[in-house]
Amino acid sequence: MISAALWISSEEAKVFKFNPGGVEIHHMMADHVKHKAETDGKNHLKREGDSEKFFHEVGAYLAKDSAARWLVVGAGVAKTQFKHHFEKHHAHDAEKIVGVEAIDKSTDGEIQNFAHDFFKKHPTTLS
Repeated sequence: MISAALWISSEEAKVFKFNPGGVEIHHMMADHVKHKAETDGKNHLKREGDSEKFFHEVGAYLAKDSAARWLVVGAGVAKTQFKHHFEKHHAHDAEKIVGVEAIDKSTDGEIQNFAHDFFKKHPTTLS
């Protein structure tokens, strides 16, 4: 079973795809300038927040991927916001998200180790 981990913030995402031959890493950066209201965490009248646009890009990337299960990790609230976004916009693939876990921004190796340990502890868990 091919597994993948997504480390995400509102401005950056790293996808770690675990294959039999190793790990592929795909890095994505938001190409927008955050509005002050969103940066400060205040409500504003924009129909979609800047991070929502980025979540669309990341969600589209994940939806076309062949991984059978996903672990979503991150330090802030973006991981949970992304999960809700993915469930809303990619409902047919939402069951692939098998976990959402808090992890500080770490090195690529630390994220890979965290994901590897998670998948060993939860070999067939589906949320």
